[in-house]
Amino acid sequence: MLSGIAGAALARHFDPVADAANPAARTFERVLLNDVRVAAAVHLHGLAADIARDALHENVVGATDVLEALVEAFRDCDLQVEQNLFYLHK
Repeated sequence: MLSGIAGAALARHFDPVADAANPAARTFERVLLNDVRVAAAVHLHGLAADIARDALHENVVGATDVLEALVEAFRDCDLQVEQNLFYLHK
């Protein structure tokens, strides 16, 4: 599920024309290691897992539990942004 969230975040602003003009600018390592969208996706996935764990009072949660907690994780991130508490700003 994390790979899907990260892939969606990367694809959202993918510009094939600009990338084709300068292929060296978007190496695999640069995209994954320097892109704030990947860090945000990882943060969102971890937050959803924490929310699911806390809601279920379990140490281990399944993928469907994390998926169901994503809505609350998005809401929590939106609140953090509104309050200038979100640290993954570009």
